[in-house]
Amino acid sequence: MPARPVRQRLISKWQPRLTMTRLCDPKELSKSQSFPGLTPLFETAKGATRYATDLGRTLADQASPRLRI
Repeated sequence: MPARPVRQRLISKWQPRLTMTRLCDPKELSKSQSFPGLTPLFETAKGATRYATDLGRTLADQASPRLRI
């Protein structure tokens, strides 16, 4: 029996990314902090965006120690 190629289905997932920026006085530079490698992965860009937005809002509202800016 001849070998048949295996068809692989590539599944795209969306990984959330979060960068928070503190805007300063126009005479000063703004400060930013990134949070790379957030999990979980999402089926849609909308889900990943919602997760990152909610995380950023929670970090800011709760004055999280993870937030250093």
